[in-house]
Amino acid sequence: MQFIEMSEIFGAERALILSYLPPARRDGIVAIWQLDARLQALALTTREAMLGRIKLQWWADQLAKLDHTTPPAEPVLAALAIAGEGFDREELSAIAIGWQQLVQEGEPDDDELAAFAEFRGRAIFGLMAQDDAPPASLLVDHGPVWALVDFASKLPAGAVQERALALAERLMPAQGPGRLPKSQRAAGALAWLSRRDAQRVGGGAVARVCRMAWHRMSGW
Repeated sequence: MQFIEMSEIFGAERALILSYLPPARRDGIVAIWQLDARLQALALTTREAMLGRIKLQWWADQLAKLDHTTPPAEPVLAALAIAGEGFDREELSAIAIGWQQLVQEGEPDDDELAAFAEFRGRAIFGLMAQDDAPPASLLVDHGPVWALVDFASKLPAGAVQERALALAERLMPAQGPGRLPKSQRAAGALAWLSRRDAQRVGGGAVARVCRMAWHRMSGW
């Protein structure tokens, strides 16, 4: 998948972040992001909460047993079965469980937003940082912050968006993820950008790209 194609699917920032990864790991991370996008669409467009929760539970169940059965004829599951070999299946399942927290009759409350962030954010950061070395704990602690600011970016201005950003700021660790090895800098770039977003730091696209470039070179 080329940069332009990745930009069209995930946006320019995420396409750039994918370039931080060794080529052998990119397809797996792309498959995770495609899964997350599919689950997000399901969670945010369902009109019947009970039906939406049942569908997301189906996804959680299929992801948890991905190694043990032939996946259904579902392109995202097929891609994960091929490109996601070695990924923790329980963490993949946790992404679906996270989105399930938001499927409610009314607007999600702060407890439901926090549960969503915990499941989705920690799972995705843990999977992105998975390599020979265990993911840095401070890095994974930034997963819920990223989950909330990313979710808020998909919402129109309003009460839910504001509560998601306020919760992200409250959950943000006092310090950044620390210096990271090259294998964890893709997740690290998302962590540093989410800190800026949670703190409402301005500066525009150039400042964000510069921050990403510095992290890629230095690990900080």
